Amino acid sequence: RYGHHRPKAEWRRENVNRTVQLISETVRAIRPWVKITCAPIGKYADLPAQSSKGWNARDAVSQDAQLWLRRGWMDGLFPMMYFDGQHFYPFAVNWQEHTYGRPVAPGLGAYQLAPEERNWSLLQIVRQLRFIHAEGFAGEAYFRSQFLLNNVKGLLDFVHDHYAQPQLPPAMTWLDSIAPAAPQWQCRRTDHALRFTWNAVADAPPVHYNLYRLTPTGPAAVALRLSDTDFTYSPALPSLLDADYALTAMDAYGNESPLHFTHDTQSTPPRVVGYPSAFRPR
Repeated sequence: RYGHHRPKAEWRRENVNRTVQLISETVRAIRPWVKITCAPIGKYADLPAQSSKGWNARDAVSQDAQLWLRRGWMDGLFPMMYFDGQHFYPFAVNWQEHTYGRPVAPGLGAYQLAPEERNWSLLQIVRQLRFIHAEGFAGEAYFRSQFLLNNVKGLLDFVHDHYAQPQLPPAMTWLDSIAPAAPQWQCRRTDHALRFTWNAVADAPPVHYNLYRLTPTGPAAVALRLSDTDFTYSPALPSLLDADYALTAMDAYGNESPLHFTHDTQSTPPRVVGYPSAFRPR
């Protein structure tokens, strides 16, 4: 009974843990680069100074998600933090203190903006978003997409203004940290477009390619996760035809080759510029 008279809560957690471990080990054996994530209940457990009011991941529904990160069974978490005030901020800090080097991105309750739900103001979501960035989280998610795409209370307008550039997910360096070689590429200019071509990089598939443009504030993504070996770019501004560009190779784990910017790839050797490969929002 209950695992040889073990406490019921412990026995339930162990059953779930074994299931998560089995799924993780099976996936890794078949496709080791697949990113394994989940969305646990937003409060991990009761905190010393804040109760979860009986609804948390570890004790109420046997989701020991922080253990899953520590054991390497999960590559990231998206806790369902659809709360506000004291039910959000201290529990968010607890997640950030136990990432074990993996990305944790709180899920924000966009649906709470709806009048038929909690009728939150946009400011409540904005405060949570700014707090998440200040605490150094890997990012955030929104539930549900319907309320974001329908621009409820101006959420989509804010998001468009807030995020300066697209971002790639963090590389899974805990599984593989060796970046592929930089691709050898060429650029040919026409009156209104740039055509980039390159040789496929010899690396374990799948390999994708990322195209960047150099700006005064750093690299700006032009196209991400390209799978072909050619791309035609028609910039909105003619002056961008004369900008510096770079092409990188990215392996299945998200490791990216160094950025090599050059103004004219037909006549000027590439020069290495040590810019990061990810962007933070403004």
